[in-house]
Amino acid sequence: MASYSAPQKFALTSTTTALALLLPQQISSEANTLRTLHDRTSQTWPPHINILYPFLPLQHLPQAIPLLQSALSSLSYHTLRVVLDDVGVFKHRKNATVFLRPAEGGE
Repeated sequence: MASYSAPQKFALTSTTTALALLLPQQISSEANTLRTLHDRTSQTWPPHINILYPFLPLQHLPQAIPLLQSALSSLSYHTLRVVLDDVGVFKHRKNATVFLRPAEGGE
């Protein structure tokens, strides 16, 4: 009889990692022009769109990456078109994050 192995569960507790979409180079270049003027962390990571944050502790990434690759490769998807047409802000204790907000009814 074949044994069943339940999917591994991970706690999304780390604020040092995120599952994110990286922006195309043209958009990244434009965003970085603004970021270098106002964001002291602009050289730390590229412009991105967070999908899951907080994410996994670093020590769990080697086990999680193949699972993510398998799950994502099984999806049927088409080109994703996102229109970012508004600006929002969320505050932290000592600073704030400015972000672009997607249009209503996007794909």
